[in-house]
Amino acid sequence: ALDHCFANDSVEHAFVIGGAQIYEEALKHPLCTRIYRTSIRGTFECDCFFPKISPHLFVKYQQFDQRRVYSTTPKSDSEPIQYTFECYDRREHEEYQYLDMVQDIVESGNVKGDRTGTGVISKFGRQMRFSLRNGQFPLLTTKRVFWKGVAQELLWFVNGDTSAKRLADMGVHIWDDNGTREFLDKRGLTDRE
Repeated sequence: ALDHCFANDSVEHAFVIGGAQIYEEALKHPLCTRIYRTSIRGTFECDCFFPKISPHLFVKYQQFDQRRVYSTTPKSDSEPIQYTFECYDRREHEEYQYLDMVQDIVESGNVKGDRTGTGVISKFGRQMRFSLRNGQFPLLTTKRVFWKGVAQELLWFVNGDTSAKRLADMGVHIWDDNGTREFLDKRGLTDRE
């Protein structure tokens, strides 16, 4: 239903009003970008509940706690019901940081020459932050890669190794050209192997 709503250009926002199964389907849909939820504190007879909101997909950005008297009967001695308005936004996948940064560098980076003659577009001081909680690890690439090489190179960095020869011995040749005697001498690194 959400796909159908947004197929029409005149629809900017669609609001989903339950049942539990409809909520569950909507929360999984990529077009569900925001949640407005009212949580009522208390014990009530009910058999359907709003699905659990995944902290990996949504982040709470606003909460309002309220106490109001609500009653379906005209009694004036009703106990106040406590409830909370909560607002959540869909988290952008962390790897979008990489894609956004690449786009920014391509659009507004500094163009320089390099040893290959192809040229380099760069931007100083950019950074990305990733949560490694819950067994997540971002894979930052937009093309097919040699995964064994990625893992070996990562371990090489983590170990603080600077010898490209050790990588080459493991079949990873990404740093071979940067480790040649000519390359090092040209950059004044005459004491390095």
